[in-house]
Amino acid sequence: MFLEKPDNPDGFSVADTVASGAAQRGQNFKPHQPPGIRTSRMDLAMDARLTFEQLATGQTWTSPARTITESDVINFANVTGDLNPLHIDREFARNSPYGQPIAHGLLGLSWVAGLASKSPSVATVALIAVRNWEFTRPLFFGDTVHVLTSIVEKQQDARRNGRIAWKQELINQHGEVTQHGILETLVRVGSIVPHPHIDSSVANERDPSARRTDRSH
Repeated sequence: MFLEKPDNPDGFSVADTVASGAAQRGQNFKPHQPPGIRTSRMDLAMDARLTFEQLATGQTWTSPARTITESDVINFANVTGDLNPLHIDREFARNSPYGQPIAHGLLGLSWVAGLASKSPSVATVALIAVRNWEFTRPLFFGDTVHVLTSIVEKQQDARRNGRIAWKQELINQHGEVTQHGILETLVRVGSIVPHPHIDSSVANERDPSARRTDRSH
């Protein structure tokens, strides 16, 4: 389980909550927006996150922690199809070098991505590379892990996005690094303001020349 509960675990906005209550009362609810402009939930979420120019090489963050359960491992095995008995069969694992079942290494890597996603919260555009990833210690049921993240490289490749290399370590309750490496992402440049989606009919009402152009066709 997560030891720290996220502020908004279901991913719903305030508008979603109000709309849900209105629906239960038989009312229609629409968030206020300027005419002709549509703002997506993703745009709002991205605006609340750190952008490329707000990040610097050498910055470090520590994530919340998570305790590994047998259910986590079994669910991951079923979803991925990796049913290696080393992960899900206690009798088999008892005779392995570990003496007990271990979590999938790639499940640990998934936790790195998930736990670190709000430490820091970044306007990520894409994950583009995983470099030099090493699995140094097994993960057991009952282990509690967290992620230590630091920025090791930063380069602006384009006007809208920059490239950042993150050194990440998955650390257990004993302070031991179980896996580590570099994840590289593209991050949005905050000085670029996205153009709003404009309804063409509204634009024509505001621009007489546009109406004249429309009538000429």
